[in-house]
Amino acid sequence: MPIKAFPRPGAAAQLHRRCLAAFALLSAAACDVPVPPEPDPAQPPPAALCAKVRAALETLARTSTVQLDGQGGATIPDQVWIELGAERRGQLGNTLAYDAACRSGRPQSELTITFRNETGRILSQRTVSTRVDMSELMTE
Repeated sequence: MPIKAFPRPGAAAQLHRRCLAAFALLSAAACDVPVPPEPDPAQPPPAALCAKVRAALETLARTSTVQLDGQGGATIPDQVWIELGAERRGQLGNTLAYDAACRSGRPQSELTITFRNETGRILSQRTVSTRVDMSELMTE
């Protein structure tokens, strides 16, 4: 998909700032979710986690140029990908994996997530654990 020209000067910079702000919100949501080392893989993600993840991704999709497929994949502009940095990319990947696990409705211990640029080139592909320790979530 070719990149379209922006209709007015400064529109690209404004869109870029909105993307970074959306990622900051997403990062904050991902940081609130505890991810323990060895939970029970037979449990689907809890509803509270699914709701938090879905809200964060809906905000991201609404306020940025990132396109989500709901199955662990996302299309993201090259420039935004580069400026995210490794930590935010990891947080976004974890969030996409949890969202895909929630949408599938069945227990999954891990999912493969894929990031592509606007032309379809793979920027990153990795397997992410979606195990959640229910005992730690119950104590909060």
